Amino acid sequence: MKSLNWIHAPLHEFIPERIHVVTAVTRDAAPLFRGQHRLRLLRDLLLLSLNEQGWEPRAWACLNNHYHVLALAPENAQVERLIRGLHRKLDKAVTRLDGPQTESSMDKQWSACIPSADRYHALLHEVMQDPVRHGQVSYAESYPYSSAGWFLKTQASEFQEQVSTHAVERLEDPGLNFRPVPQPLKRVVPLHDPGSAAETHQSSPLAYQSS
Repeated sequence: MKSLNWIHAPLHEFIPERIHVVTAVTRDAAPLFRGQHRLRLLRDLLLLSLNEQGWEPRAWACLNNHYHVLALAPENAQVERLIRGLHRKLDKAVTRLDGPQTESSMDKQWSACIPSADRYHALLHEVMQDPVRHGQVSYAESYPYSSAGWFLKTQASEFQEQVSTHAVERLEDPGLNFRPVPQPLKRVVPLHDPGSAAETHQSSPLAYQSS
């Protein structure tokens, strides 16, 4: 087993021209990643793809028909290459689950380089609050398919307060015009639940495992 220890720079450190936000939506905004098994698959393949290409995730959220990720790019990285590689993995996964597909599972994507520290802090908050904004859970830290629980556990209270002061707004490019299909999880395993190590360790990037 190889550990994906991807946080090298301090999370509060803003690095100009290096931090990107990426949003992608499933084909026709269909809930292809409905249910805990598929959400876990989406999250795991997202983190694996970032690790393989040398990106450092700073925040992420995976919902049943879209994902958001905020990540630090390696030198001379191409965000398009990252997206293509991840979406190939997702296409293969969906094919294994649902049979051969005539189109890609991911229909639209949008990315941008973060221009300022203030916008970076706002996006950290927006990404982690996305499951709450879409009615999946009441508290961001209880959602296992985002980085909010890890953020709450590991970051200094002063930095948490700085991030949380930003309003939660639209993350996606206005041209995408999508909303996730309402489908709140029937049971979300608490991050501190000792009886669910499979969910708990996956929520922490420092403990994330890949074969």
